[in-house]
Amino acid sequence: MIQIVYESEATARFREEDLVDIIESARTSNPALEVTGLLIYHDRRFVQVIEGPEDRVTRLYEHIEADPRHTDVWRLARLEIEERVFSRWSMGLITKENMPDHLIGSLRDFREVSGRLKQAGKSDPECDAAYAARLVRRFLDQCGEPA
Repeated sequence: MIQIVYESEATARFREEDLVDIIESARTSNPALEVTGLLIYHDRRFVQVIEGPEDRVTRLYEHIEADPRHTDVWRLARLEIEERVFSRWSMGLITKENMPDHLIGSLRDFREVSGRLKQAGKSDPECDAAYAARLVRRFLDQCGEPA
């Protein structure tokens, strides 16, 4: 199994209803794909973690990259995993409305890594995989149960 973590910018400000539509669609389609994960939306930025069988996660990520609702998609990490972090969630959602204050710092860390990668022209930070994994682990340890 693999886990992909990416960060992107929304092409327009999303309303709560828009995010609910995205999550409902994911919760309908992800079980058949055996994909689980978490979507975070804050200040027109997305951070998403998707995990599951390599071929299915890779295809889903390619579909996500092509989605016109966001731009500037940067893969922060592609990690081999032995067990899922989100085994109970076909897709969880954290937004500004339900985000604990302490998670905002973690989002800034993701943006910093994304900025470094952009400057270096890298879209897959093999050299930063351990760092990204630590950021993901710290972030996930801080996350509560998403909506």
